[in-house]
Amino acid sequence: MTVELAALLSGSFLYLSQGLDDVWALAWLAPVPLLWVAYGRAPSWQVLLACLVAVLAGDIYGLQCYSTLPTLIILEVVAPQVVLFPLAIVFARMVQRRSAPLATLFAFPVCWTAFEFLSEFAAPNGTFGSLAYSQVSAPVLI
Repeated sequence: MTVELAALLSGSFLYLSQGLDDVWALAWLAPVPLLWVAYGRAPSWQVLLACLVAVLAGDIYGLQCYSTLPTLIILEVVAPQVVLFPLAIVFARMVQRRSAPLATLFAFPVCWTAFEFLSEFAAPNGTFGSLAYSQVSAPVLI
């Protein structure tokens, strides 16, 4: 039940942090429930599944906005997030189990920032679909 609640909470935060809802602060809180589950005793497959559900729930907004785009372009935007976000959570879990608390504190943010930076060069559409766009309404953070 805890894993499902974490996925639902993170997915809701990711969804509401983008677009017209404009609750940009929720993007900062979205990984917290998933990291809480990942740092606990839940099996890795449950953590991965929860991350997948959360990312897909967060991407519903993009599908609502860009439903007229060709499917291949939508997949180019969604697929990296679906793969990389769970990897960043699992990486943070591995660091938490094998390293000092200070390394655990920075594991997820550093990994996710690196993935977002590298996906800029790998994707033909550049940074389109980046979670960083949820912060446009908070210029002080940009």
